[in-house]
Amino acid sequence: MASGRLIKFVVFELLEFAAFSIPTLVIMEQFATAYQGATARSDNTPYWLIVSCSVAYVALVTLLIWVPVQILDVAASGNFARRLSFPREQGS
Repeated sequence: MASGRLIKFVVFELLEFAAFSIPTLVIMEQFATAYQGATARSDNTPYWLIVSCSVAYVALVTLLIWVPVQILDVAASGNFARRLSFPREQGS
């Protein structure tokens, strides 16, 4: 069973990720809607191109910046080393 500390950690990390990604996606969707309204084209290709580029941007920034920072944060706190260390044998 997961401890309360682990559940709290996971919830805070998900909220942090949502606070990072949702504003970017919303602003780019509004830009795509405004761009589609400004052009006289009947197809939705530019709209979906802008939306897909914003999703790719969020994915790229997540993989290149957010995930390594989170890993370094866990490693700096010392919990990472405790998780990877093997138990020492008693006696000998």
